Amino acid sequence: MQDRRLLLRTILKILIFSAVLILLLVFLNSLFLREKIGLNINNDVVLQKVQLDVSELQPGQIKKTRWKGKEVAVLYRKNLQSEIKQSALEEELHPSLYAISRSQLPEYFVYFNVGDSGNCPLFYSQGIFKDICTANEFDESGRGIKGVQGNSAIQIPPHHFIGNEIVIGLWGD
Repeated sequence: MQDRRLLLRTILKILIFSAVLILLLVFLNSLFLREKIGLNINNDVVLQKVQLDVSELQPGQIKKTRWKGKEVAVLYRKNLQSEIKQSALEEELHPSLYAISRSQLPEYFVYFNVGDSGNCPLFYSQGIFKDICTANEFDESGRGIKGVQGNSAIQIPPHHFIGNEIVIGLWGD
């Protein structure tokens, strides 16, 4: 009986030692791997630009990607139907964006897929974006329409179009 207990304790110690050793190796490997693939402090893959093909999008359909650790989405909107507030036309936008559609091309809306809460993804249905954390609503151009404090709007990442592709990460000239 004593020999059996001794054997089991030895096996248990070997398994614990092996687990600690594997954990240490994984940790050390991740330190060196971070530099190889270009991870930043938050462990997000840093991509300077991302190209997204939107040629097969249907009206009302959304295509998503990641850029600098954040989810970016593109909505193909056939008919932009939103009531534009007078103050909305005065907001500061990049010069390449049209004030009415908040986009370079009126049929596409490129945006960060987070609402004004900054934490929760947006839910899109029947021409309205909804922040699922705060229940605030935004129109198809990303402007607040219900429950939004002040002139809050969905943020727009730098982007430009090259044919049927959207390049996210750089503003076009």
